Amino acid sequence: MGFQSPAQDYVQRRLTVNDLVVHNPASTLVVGRDNGLLVIDRDSRIAVGDKVALVYEGEALVARAGDRCVITEGGQHIAEYELEHAVVLGKITYEIVNVWHDG
Repeated sequence: MGFQSPAQDYVQRRLTVNDLVVHNPASTLVVGRDNGLLVIDRDSRIAVGDKVALVYEGEALVARAGDRCVITEGGQHIAEYELEHAVVLGKITYEIVNVWHDG
């Protein structure tokens, strides 16, 4: 057995995407999209202006929370009373966008 290297105190482990964007693993969903990934926190409180992920009429949507409504990326306005039939997955905390395309 020899002596421990003096540099051992300065060795750092590699960061992963989970280290950077997943704050509560038990309540986090990572969902793939055509252009990347969405990181969704199911426990975060949703406020006006936040992006949310939801399923409405069988379609997965990303929308911006408004005052008693949501507005989808496509501009569809879904009122509060219509949201009773929606499943809100949670607040989108990060969007990881693929900027490299092969071919």
